[in-house]
Formats: sequence, C-alpha cells, structure tokens
Amino acid sequence: KGPTMTELPPFLSTPIDRRRFLSISAMVGATAALAACAPGGGGTGGGGTATSLSMWNATFDTIATTSSTTRDGTVVQCKTGYEKEAGTAIDLGDLPRDDQMFAKLRTAGVARNGPAIATIWSGSYTFGLKDYLMPLDEYYPAEARAGMVGWDAVTEGFVEGEGTIWGVPCGVDGLSAMYFNQEMLTNAGVTLDPEQVQDWDEFIGTLDKIQASGVTPLALGSYEYLAFSLFYWMAQVTGGSRGIFELGSGAQNFSDPAVKSVVEQWLTLVPYTVQGAPVMSGGDALGKIIAGEAAGTFSGSWLIPDLRAGLGDAVTMTRLPNVGGATSSLDGGIGGPGNAFVVTASAPDVAAAVEFINFLNSPAEQIARGKLAEPPMPNVVGLAAADVYTDPLLIQQAEWANGEFVFWADNTWPSELVGELFAQAQLAWNGDIGVDEFLSTIDEKRDALLEG
Repeated sequence: KGPTMTELPPFLSTPIDRRRFLSISAMVGATAALAACAPGGGGTGGGGTATSLSMWNATFDTIATTSSTTRDGTVVQCKTGYEKEAGTAIDLGDLPRDDQMFAKLRTAGVARNGPAIATIWSGSYTFGLKDYLMPLDEYYPAEARAGMVGWDAVTEGFVEGEGTIWGVPCGVDGLSAMYFNQEMLTNAGVTLDPEQVQDWDEFIGTLDKIQASGVTPLALGSYEYLAFSLFYWMAQVTGGSRGIFELGSGAQNFSDPAVKSVVEQWLTLVPYTVQGAPVMSGGDALGKIIAGEAAGTFSGSWLIPDLRAGLGDAVTMTRLPNVGGATSSLDGGIGGPGNAFVVTASAPDVAAAVEFINFLNSPAEQIARGKLAEPPMPNVVGLAAADVYTDPLLIQQAEWANGEFVFWADNTWPSELVGELFAQAQLAWNGDIGVDEFLSTIDEKRDALLEG
C-alpha cells in the first residue's frame, strides 16, 4: 500500500508547477548538466565489488525503431560500455510494461531470486513494493540529488528530504495529450490548434466529424481510457492535484456530484472508441492508429517516436480537452516523473547496483537518449529541451510540462485503490454497472483501506 493519506504533502498544497514539484534549481548550470558519463557519476555510489548484476527493465527501449532503421537502444549500448569500463557484467532482462511488473517482482522478492536493479513506476507503485526493496538514503544525500529532478516521486510521503528514498527518479514522462493521424483529420475536415484547448462540446464535435468521415475516432488501451484521461478530468473538478489527494484521503468522495458528472461525460466516449478499451494494451491501440483503423489516442510523450516511425510527419498533438464543469487545472494535463530505478533486496551488492544506476542516469547518457528521441525525457536540472530535441512535438511536450500539471493519480493513490478503480471502470465502460454503483464502490474500497 502507498502512503497513508491523512495530510496533504506540501508539494500538493498548491496547483503543481513543474518548477516546484521537480525542485528545479536555477543555480545549477549547464556545466553540471553536461557532466561526463562514468561509473559513480551522480549519487555517492561506488566501491561495489560485484562482478555481475541483473536488471529487469520496464522503461527503456532495448530496440529503437525509426521509419527507416532498427538498432539497439542506448540502454543496451550503455550496458556494453559499462561492462568494458567497470568490469561488471550486466544481465539485462525485460519486465512487463503494465501492472504485471509488480506481480513478477513480488514473486521474485518472496523467492529471493529477483534482479539487483529494476525500473518500475514511481510513487505509490514503488512504495507498495518496499518490503522487497533496499532504502537508498545513504547513497543519495542532498548534494547527490541536486542535479536531477523528480525526487518527490520516489520519497515516501512525496516530500523530498522528509521520507525514506525507495528509488531513483528515471526521467520525466511529459504530459498525457491527444495524438491524431493528421491525414485522417484533414479528410474529416478537422483542424486542431496545438495551442488551443477544446472544451468538452468542441471535443465531441471533433469526434463526430471524424466518425462521419468513416473512421473510428479513438483507439484507447486500458491506461489510455482511464489513467491518462479520466483521472485528469476528475482532478479538473476537484481542485487539481489537491483534489486527487483528497479523493484518496476521504476529504472528497468519488461519488460527489462533480465527479459523477465527469464520469457521465467520460462514458459518452464509448461509441467513439474501438471496442475493448479496458482490456486493450497501449501497443495494440497504437497499432490500430498506424494501421488506419482509428484516428487518435491519449498518451504520454513516450508515444511520439513510435508514431513518427509509423506515420512520419502526419502526427498532430494537442492537449486533452477541458471537461464540462472544470474549475481548476485548466489547459494543463496529467503526467510527471512516472518511472524509477529501484535496488531490490536480492541485490548481491547494493553499492555496485547504485553505481550502475548512476551510470545509466548520468546527464551524458540521458542527453544521448534524448537526442535519439528515446523515452523517457531527461530529468537533468536546467536542461533546455531545444538543446536535446529536434522534433517539435517533443519540444512542445517539454514546454507544456514546464507549466502547471497534475501528477499521475495512479502513482499517488494506494495501489489497491487503483486496482479497484480499474476493475470497476471496466464494468462501467461496458455498461455492466451504473455510474452510482461504480463510484460508491470506489468510496467503500478507499474507506476500507484507510481503516486498515
């Protein structure tokens, strides 16, 4: 279970500005951002004696594909370079890129045969695994954290410097946005301005035009239809990130009229969406867009390279619409530092594991990944997006994330509550239960968790 939600952490006490949430310091200059990539570069790890380490990866692309080439991802190249320089063999394996990653890690943790290192989702997802993880406070004092943003998301209680550090922030996701095949928009007579946020009625009008052209407007996977959209719209009517926290703490209820209205609007998307959203993977949703079976989706910045590989320049990105009744977090989005490196209790040498994490997370390696448009986006302090990216969509994402946003709700609420939301949302989306039953069930689950 994630942190007990009884008091609002300071970083959630106002609408999140990326400069506040990510603790960006203007005093850290470009020299620090361009530090050389070397073992031990960042953090105070070093001195490890392990000759081999294993890492289970759910974040980095081990194979990078563009419209014309396929190559090893930079994480594979970095692993090879580290093995030569440090003399430590790295066994790089994959974790599922959905919530099955946690089941696999828990099973390995119980059996004590897990990896030394893993990349997983941050926040409450990480804290829910802490029985199988190593605390990292001694390796990351304040001075070691200064050059990298996102430490709130790996610190229990969500306040950097005031709780146990259970991971190391691994990049930034940007914000969830809408992505469309531009050719399909043109055929439907739709023009979208990336700087103009639609209200709900305008958004539905856009979907109507796309549907009238003979194309299914949306392909959404199990996270796209819920965590990347509905959770943001819930925040818009409850007070932004504070509202998300208060829904988890019981200060507000999911069954409150404003949230009920949002869910009713959300359900109007069903006839515009390829069937099977609650059980579809994000990759399958992407495949339907590439194949011309749907016009668009909701997702984070990590989708941009794959869309470019499949559609080239024919990609339009715009912000999520403002839901009807929205009172806060207008024209923003949901996102932030959603991934983390962790060192598991199975690690034969914690110092050696930290040293490899620091190597992968060094400014030079992050910038190299960014220049090749590999997700996640760098979380290096003071780094200008235009110095890393040439793709205007990635530059735009970085600029959006430099304003107000709502931190991932599913990384904030306890994992058991998120699991119940996914289960009940599927029933509501499929018409098997009504809105009142959906939301009252979530309130009951939250209250039971708080009592426990």
